[in-house]
Amino acid sequence: MSSTTAQCPISEHEPVLARIIRDYFCSPNRQCQVLAGIAVLEQSGHNDRLYYLKSGSMAAYYQETDSSHPVLVFQVEAGMFFGVHSFFSGTFKASTTVIAQTDCELAWIDISTKAVNEDTYGSLSAQFMPVMVSELSKRQQRASLKAVANAQSQQNSFVLSR
Repeated sequence: MSSTTAQCPISEHEPVLARIIRDYFCSPNRQCQVLAGIAVLEQSGHNDRLYYLKSGSMAAYYQETDSSHPVLVFQVEAGMFFGVHSFFSGTFKASTTVIAQTDCELAWIDISTKAVNEDTYGSLSAQFMPVMVSELSKRQQRASLKAVANAQSQQNSFVLSR
């Protein structure tokens, strides 16, 4: 990972998230490049950072046991956050292995990051509530789509076996 000074894009249609990105993820001291194939997080490993993917794509894998094959859980695309659970739950333990699929640019905050304009916007947790809710919603949507696909697959298997 190397340092970078790239600008932070701001999405005008999401003003709260845009402010969070501007205030927390534009510091050149908390940005880096990650080459394709490099793991940023290791399942069950320590993680005290919340990451924002500025460019590139990553994939998150879960492995149930040491002998099982990793399963793709979700894709991380530019403009998405990852490390949400380990950072905000306080466990600081990654639930998945996250690997860069392409060369990526990341920004992050860590447990030493102080709230910006706390008097105006509240605590760090309060300011990041929209991030947490958005990520939970995306995860719920992915789980729902997977459940529908599984149900359709089972239904197709039943029809074919008749």
